Amino acid sequence: MRRNFVIIVAFAALGISFVQADAGIGPIQGLETSVKRGEKQLAQVIDRERGIVGPTGWCKQAARHGNPEAQYVLGCAFFNGWGVQQDKLTAVKWFRKAAEQGHVESQKSLAFIYANGDPVEKDLAEAAEWFRLAAEQGDVQSQYSLGSMYYNGWGVEQDKEQAAFWCRLAAEQGDPQAQFILGSMYMKSEGVDLDLAEAAKWFRKGAEQGFAKAQMSLAVLYSNGWGVEKDPAEAARWGQKAAEQGEDTSHLVADTLKLHSNRDH
Repeated sequence: MRRNFVIIVAFAALGISFVQADAGIGPIQGLETSVKRGEKQLAQVIDRERGIVGPTGWCKQAARHGNPEAQYVLGCAFFNGWGVQQDKLTAVKWFRKAAEQGHVESQKSLAFIYANGDPVEKDLAEAAEWFRLAAEQGDVQSQYSLGSMYYNGWGVEQDKEQAAFWCRLAAEQGDPQAQFILGSMYMKSEGVDLDLAEAAKWFRKGAEQGFAKAQMSLAVLYSNGWGVEKDPAEAARWGQKAAEQGEDTSHLVADTLKLHSNRDH
């Protein structure tokens, strides 16, 4: 009895739910990801213009004439100070122009800017709307972020079913964090019906991509026989994989799983 109690407590300690640290709207990291594409495009423009540093006359002219790709690149340049004096408010202006034309990366960039409150006033409702526009076009990061906002009630009315809907779309595109969260929602019957086998399926998908929390969760399922056939050795294997990544609490849980695995042989 004590053995199972230890495992269950360890599972609860993993925080199998959306939490702010895992919610996917980390504005700095998200925006950095979003502007990488702009950096690549800017590099291509620079190369075409024979090594001129910064957004060239061609890019500026195209942006002024309404080209959304050029507007996005110009927004990235001003946001980061690439070849121009950094001016984040001017960046927001160019991102908005492109976003209003349906440019996905610009929509996502605006969403992260409003979520972060830099350089504009923080506005989670505005962030949610821009995430939604990008998510509806299939952007996986925006789908996950919108799911996070519905889960937590950030800028929208809390709605676990909507959270599961958007998280599923991201998970189906292979996002490991979304796969972990969707598995967690099946585990806890949040926004979906309780289904341990489905939880195991999504945990496995995330675990196979190296996502430590999914690996640890899958270890706990194997240890207890929840949604999968009980397999202490498999539990120990996945627990060890998570522990090797330094996942919080996973070393303790992995050692516990390993101990139980050895005792069962």
